[in-house]
Formats: sequence, C-alpha cells, structure tokens
Amino acid sequence: MKNFVLFITCLIGFTLQAQKIQLLPPKELFAETYAVVVGVADYKDNRVGDLNYSDDDAYQFYATLINPSGWNVPKQNIILLIDEQATKNNILTALRRVVSVARSNDKILFYFAGHGEKGGLLPSDLNSYTGANFLKHFELKTVLTQAKTPYKFCFVDACESGAVTDALYIGGVSDLLYGHYNSGIAMMLASGKKEKSLELGNIRQGIFTHFLIRGLEGEANFYQDKVITIYELFSFVYHNVRQLTHNKQNPEISGDYNKFSIVKRLR
Repeated sequence: MKNFVLFITCLIGFTLQAQKIQLLPPKELFAETYAVVVGVADYKDNRVGDLNYSDDDAYQFYATLINPSGWNVPKQNIILLIDEQATKNNILTALRRVVSVARSNDKILFYFAGHGEKGGLLPSDLNSYTGANFLKHFELKTVLTQAKTPYKFCFVDACESGAVTDALYIGGVSDLLYGHYNSGIAMMLASGKKEKSLELGNIRQGIFTHFLIRGLEGEANFYQDKVITIYELFSFVYHNVRQLTHNKQNPEISGDYNKFSIVKRLR
C-alpha cells in the first residue's frame, strides 16, 4: 500500500516538503476543477482505532475524478493525501495551494475519509491525549472562504460529521431552503452529529462514498439534463444511504451555497 501511495504521489508531482504542487495553468475559456483528496485508515496514535476502507475510498474517489470517460480532471490538478501523508499541516497546505490558483469560474473539491468527531476531523498525526493536530471545521472554512470561486464542494465521510453544521453555516434557515449564498461552500456530510459513518465489507467501501461516486457517475442526474447539481447529488446520496442502513446513518448538507450549483457535467 505504501509503495502505491508513493507511486500516486509521484504521478501528480506533489511534494509538500518543498511546498511544490504541479498544477496545470488555468485555461482562459474553460473552467478548471481542482481537488484535495484525503483518506486516513492508518493512524499514528494507537489510541485511535484504524479504519478498514478510508484509504480505499479516497483512491476510488480519485479514480472517479481522473476517469477519461467521466470527470477527466487532470492529475496535475489533484492533491492526494493517504495515511501518513494526511497530516493536519499537509491538508491545510494543500487546500491553501488549491485556493491560491482557483479562479472565479473554477471549481474546488475537498474529499475526506477518516475519523471525525464533534467540531472537526482527525488527520493521521492526531494526538488523542493532547488534542494536538485536531483539524477544526472552522479552520477548513477559513481557508475555503479565501477562494475567489463560489463553487466549493466538500464531501466528508466521517463519523459525527454532521457536527460541522454549526461551524460552517452563518446564515439562516431560509437561506438554506431557498439557495441564497455568499461563501459558496457546500459540505455534504456522511452522518449526523451522533452517528457512525458505516463501512460495508461486501463493497469494501464506506456507504456514503459508495453512493457519492455512483451519484457523480450519473445516477444522481434526476432531470436527465446532463448536469448534476449539489441538490440532486445530495438527494440521491441521502435517500440511498438511509435506505441501506435502515435510517441508522443520515447524511446532512450544510454551508452557504447555491443549491443549483453544478457539481459535474456529464458527457
């Protein structure tokens, strides 16, 4: 697994130690997609239980992005962080780099699979005794709000990920219902505040990620108009996750965004 991680890292030309991220120069006429993809299954702190498929989930989400017949995002536009690479500093550095190059019509994707708890996410270098390197949701929002683009989509496959709501959203209920937006951050969350994000051995995936990928591959295109909006994607994931888990896992969505924002155009 470690050799494979190293191989992927070389492919995308990413060396955080030197803070060099090889991203394609933006095109003048066509919007680019930039992504930070994070998967943590192996935690340094033995007091934090390892996960079975979080790293595989991240690889599969990455594969969905670069699929030539699908999204076809250039590898140079994606930063992939798996296990020991997925430290708090590396995650924030990667996000800042993507934010710095994305223009007003570009799209930013952030995907995280791993442990979560109220108020934030658990990077691979978390110290559970002192709380050092705990990645607060507010820190993610602070970086993302600096981006010029209003198209920022976050997908969090973690336990208690619904606890992000209070940290991210600063508007009112009517804004969420009617799609008023300011920062443009839409965050899809795998579970409610006190819920587990479940994994299934027969599909070797987290259930949330499984349906997220299926939705992005076209199943969420309810209106058959060749575009998938964040509203369509969340509706597809929400209903399927609830059905498969018998309502034990209830995805949420939060943020300050336009619900008709297009996440993906289908070919």
